[in-house]
Amino acid sequence: MLSKNFKKLVYEIKVLNPDAEIRMGNPQFDELAEFRIFSSVDVNDLKLPQDCYIDKTNSIQYKNVDAYFRQKILVFPVNQMDLGKTFPDLSWCEIEEFLSEKKPVSNISEIAYMLQRLN
Repeated sequence: MLSKNFKKLVYEIKVLNPDAEIRMGNPQFDELAEFRIFSSVDVNDLKLPQDCYIDKTNSIQYKNVDAYFRQKILVFPVNQMDLGKTFPDLSWCEIEEFLSEKKPVSNISEIAYMLQRLN
């Protein structure tokens, strides 16, 4: 399960980059889900929360290690993700439900899209 702090950070990045597609891995299918995100915007062009920066390995890091968590978050291009292993773009779902973990986010829109492509 993804930590609430990780999801909060991804949500903050999405808010700062509203036109970008920002994706998180689904931990049921992606063992690296808590350590990477996928973005349609180049990592060096992403707007980040004030307490974050991009390090020399193109990872998101916190300036203050006592912040949310201490790990690096790798940023990959959207075209490198596996649609079946990611949650939908955050603009597709209800953020409050997603952050509260009351309901799992469904990839139903992506499933429909993929089925249309197969026909």
